[in-house]
Amino acid sequence: MGIYYTAIDRANKILEYTDNFDQNNALLKQLKAELYFIRALCHYQLAVLFCKPYNDSDLKGMPYMLKSEMGKPARLSQGEYFTFLNTDLANAKNLMSTDFFVVGRTNSAAITALQARVALHQGDWANADTYATDVIENGRFSLATDSEYPDIWNDANDDDVEVIFKLLRVTGDGLLGDEYRRADNNDYFFHPSNAIMNLYDANDVRFYSFFNVSGGEYAVSKHNGRPGEATNLVDIKVLRVSEMYLIRAEAKAHQNLLEDATNDIDTLLSRRISGFTPYATFGSFEAAMAEIQLQCRLELAYEGHRFYDLKRWGLPIHRLPEDVLYTSGVDLEAGDYRFVFPIPQQEIFGQWKHDSERWLH
Repeated sequence: MGIYYTAIDRANKILEYTDNFDQNNALLKQLKAELYFIRALCHYQLAVLFCKPYNDSDLKGMPYMLKSEMGKPARLSQGEYFTFLNTDLANAKNLMSTDFFVVGRTNSAAITALQARVALHQGDWANADTYATDVIENGRFSLATDSEYPDIWNDANDDDVEVIFKLLRVTGDGLLGDEYRRADNNDYFFHPSNAIMNLYDANDVRFYSFFNVSGGEYAVSKHNGRPGEATNLVDIKVLRVSEMYLIRAEAKAHQNLLEDATNDIDTLLSRRISGFTPYATFGSFEAAMAEIQLQCRLELAYEGHRFYDLKRWGLPIHRLPEDVLYTSGVDLEAGDYRFVFPIPQQEIFGQWKHDSERWLH
């Protein structure tokens, strides 16, 4: 929680001082667009962590910080919270030039892609469809081919392939791959589940891009890093074109446009599975969603989506017995309170400290 509110506070401090400059200056507009985007992205991450699945009247949203201040901000309804979030994204889009593109910086396609993700979260199928389509058709980024796909994960592709927005990482920064294997001593902390590895087609490039064998055991290799640089040092991919196809497919399914949903899944899988045979049009909403949910799992594995997707879909977590140490870890029922993260104790203590100091003075 702290890292997101720290980033939000920094954005707010800078936004406050931008009022002192010429609002028509092109550079100022670009910088303000980036700040609005950062503020929206961080608030979105807080919502998926600490709120229930979206319901606009749910009173247990989060505080939406529009300025830098010490205090006791109120928890808004989710409807109010997401109104502020969508306003930030609309402001970012209005200010950002469609010609601006610097790797690792906010661009107009990234703003639209986040709008698509937010609309999906809210169940706003028409806008999710519209925003995802805009990115796919007008966002200058292409869906990676099967030959390009492995190079997404070691940052070797051209800047217009697949990755819409990423957090750049250089020597001395945190190592994403350390979440799975410690770079300095090769200690492994994470074993890929048999449940997910069993789901990939034998000709699926994703399997060979995400996993390798080490010491006779499968390991996650998706974030092992760039060749010739520090082990596990790699940029963090935040928004990708493939997610836009999955968002649009889900939005189409909810609008009963099953042929369109099928076409999006076919397009994605034709770039992932050698010799892929296109599906016949999904015969029902349920059939479409089953495949969309499967491909979200396979395409976005180890990028921080699965837990929140299950929560959004109202589905349980079910693990194979061979993937857990204790039987109590096999199932987490849909709607369980553990799908909503608790407010960190240090945040509660911080609020108590603030209230105490205010009373003392």
